[in-house]
Amino acid sequence: VADNTAQKAMYVIEGELHNSGTSTTRRNLHAASGWDGYGYTGARDAAPFAILDSINQVMQKVLDSKPKATFPQLTVNWSVNNVAAGGDQSLGQIVTSNYDGNNNLWILGDANSDTDEYDDHIIIHEWGHFFEDKFSRSDSIGGPHSAGDALDIRVAFGEGWGNALSAIATDNPIYFDTAGQNQSSGWFMDIENASASNPGWFSEASIQRILYDLYDSNSDGSDNL
Repeated sequence: VADNTAQKAMYVIEGELHNSGTSTTRRNLHAASGWDGYGYTGARDAAPFAILDSINQVMQKVLDSKPKATFPQLTVNWSVNNVAAGGDQSLGQIVTSNYDGNNNLWILGDANSDTDEYDDHIIIHEWGHFFEDKFSRSDSIGGPHSAGDALDIRVAFGEGWGNALSAIATDNPIYFDTAGQNQSSGWFMDIENASASNPGWFSEASIQRILYDLYDSNSDGSDNL
């Protein structure tokens, strides 16, 4: 995880020197969130590690199925300056959290507007595009999308796949994205039980529901998988 607004400086945490002696010991380090209960008032040291935690979670899910899987190098670009505006990525103008098809994730970090470092479904969704690209193939042409849209079939699959993978990795079908003042608003969707809206091959919502149903243990009437 690197700061794209500081010449790709890598986020690290370190403590004082410690003599482990001759027995096994555990060293705990604390990365502060910078949150005082009402807003961000301090350095947001924990954010890069929260991103790594979400990525580790989905990687472990893959390794449970394929223990010898080897993951290519991935750079996650996160900064408190990353905003939902287009322009110069070195200034944080990344448009939205995304995978760029070139071994880079870009994650929003603009407090009181849209931060994604603790939105594990968002992180895993974007990592899912990386996984699809590197372990299979991705034909998606990208572009705007939402659950009720009639999309190009390539976009419908790619976005539905990312949404489903986030639910599979977290074992939580409630997909959410926090935003707004003090990160107190946003939106969510239920990948398992949401009412069908404009269903079909062109719908990311249909894709995500099918893929998640292939994974989960619930019997949904005609779904006995």
